[in-house]
Amino acid sequence: MASSARSLTASSTAQPVISQPAELRNAPPWQEGWELLVGPLGGRSVVCLDDGGPAVTALAQRCARVRVLAADGRSADELAQRVRAHGWTHVEVIALDDLHRAAPIAFDGLVVSDLSGRALAKVHGGLGRLLTHARPLLRDGAFVLLATPNRFGLSRERLTRGLRGASAWPWFTLASQLRRLGVRAPRVHPLLLNEYAGISEAIASTGYLPTKNQGLTRERIKQWLWGPRAARWFAPALAAVGWIGDPQPGLIDAVALTLQAGGSQFQWVQYLVLLSGKVIATFRPDSDHEASRVVVITRDPLAVARRVQEAESLRRLHALLPAHLGVLLPRVLDRFKLDGNDCFVLQHMRGVTADAPVPGLQRVTRTAQRFLLALHEVTCVKRVMDDEAWETSLQPIFDSAVLRNPQAAPALRRLAQHMREHVLGHVWLDVCSHGDFKIENVMYDPQTCEITGVIDWEHAMLCGLPYIDMAYLLTYNRMLTGESWLQAARALLTGRLGPNELAVEAEYWRATRLPERLVPVLRALVVVHHIGCRWHGPWSVLATAELNALIESCIELLVRSPAPAALASVLPAAPSPRAAARPLT
Repeated sequence: MASSARSLTASSTAQPVISQPAELRNAPPWQEGWELLVGPLGGRSVVCLDDGGPAVTALAQRCARVRVLAADGRSADELAQRVRAHGWTHVEVIALDDLHRAAPIAFDGLVVSDLSGRALAKVHGGLGRLLTHARPLLRDGAFVLLATPNRFGLSRERLTRGLRGASAWPWFTLASQLRRLGVRAPRVHPLLLNEYAGISEAIASTGYLPTKNQGLTRERIKQWLWGPRAARWFAPALAAVGWIGDPQPGLIDAVALTLQAGGSQFQWVQYLVLLSGKVIATFRPDSDHEASRVVVITRDPLAVARRVQEAESLRRLHALLPAHLGVLLPRVLDRFKLDGNDCFVLQHMRGVTADAPVPGLQRVTRTAQRFLLALHEVTCVKRVMDDEAWETSLQPIFDSAVLRNPQAAPALRRLAQHMREHVLGHVWLDVCSHGDFKIENVMYDPQTCEITGVIDWEHAMLCGLPYIDMAYLLTYNRMLTGESWLQAARALLTGRLGPNELAVEAEYWRATRLPERLVPVLRALVVVHHIGCRWHGPWSVLATAELNALIESCIELLVRSPAPAALASVLPAAPSPRAAARPLT
């Protein structure tokens, strides 16, 4: 085991921190979420109407030609200005009343993406008139997608605000409208929406799949509202899909057909749309001879790079870890391309996750901590933090943090200088770090609260930071109760934690035998790692000020702490293979 750990250290320079390339930061591939429900879009000609431009962005990045239908002249001018700003010469914007003046072109599909209902509310005559105007533009075999609010849908916003200024239709009206266009077998997919009114999930014909927050009343309500029979009545939104003429498979069906190469038939039972630009779909086989599969589907180069790194990390960890730990990590089974999408096939892990304060959260946290301790015990390597070690392990994290947060660059550089002075020449511990170790990425049995798997290893570092995963576990538990990350990170940095949190953290320090003098360094690294390796979104003016203050607090913490002058004498040697292979109990 010691030789395996040393080989990880020797190759750590080949596993840099993945940061978003500069040329992609301003224009990542846009994913609306409905794309996999229709056929291939690459190189196609599509006509569309949407409620503000996101569908236009998604189509412009995929299709050879896009014709945007605007409800009126004012809407056409606004959309045309956006198209010109992007330089999309293959996209034209036409007001619906001026459609008769447009060049006669046979399009391969029609997309009506109006989840707010506001775009169709501006169309005189509504959906029926729009489809009447659009039908002559569509060739035989063209696909049609109608994504609109559900007339009978239930959501928090609908209950408080109703349908003011918006149009909505029930599932049977959307299916009827598709049949009028010549669609023989329309499909209606119930949709769930996120806080930004975008798609978060498409519900399969088997109904809502409960994989989170077991034991909460709201989950039981969701299972009833969005079950196989009720979902199309009560889901907040709907996506009606079909092809003029004979039915054809959508991309999600093509993924299932690819999985069927082994003989068993697969059906998708869960379709999650993440804000990070990827779809995660679960496929269930029709026989007990095959296991379920999880397929991550994305076009984003950053997400692809992370999934490639995840596959390599999992491969090496499966070769390194003892069986009782390796069984808790998924295996990457396959990778293939489909209409410009990279598809990564992973082993499905049994159990549920949580993104809310669920019953038994403290027990799951303790079990997750035991997994961390076992993982760190097996992968722990002691080394001296010299110039080379700093440049290959810690400096890239600071560089990525500066790249993603230029407004905090001066404070980050000062923090890096203080930390370098604090650790250079002293003993350091490398361990395998998951990098995003929160309860949401821990699969567990809701009856026993025992871990059944750990997922989402895209941020993993085989020679990573100690304590970082323990910190994420505690930080995100706090965020489940409503705290922001900045608030939770400050509580962790200052040690102002509750009794249960202090007990969990103390057990981690005791089990890993990390010296007390290293604690301030690792607490400060939690902040840098989060903004350098995980978070890459914009900060508000207020949050920017809070972030800078948090970094200044990290500097003050290191300034007040004595340099670890005698680490080599207090740190233990790396554990022996026999001691490292203890089962989780």
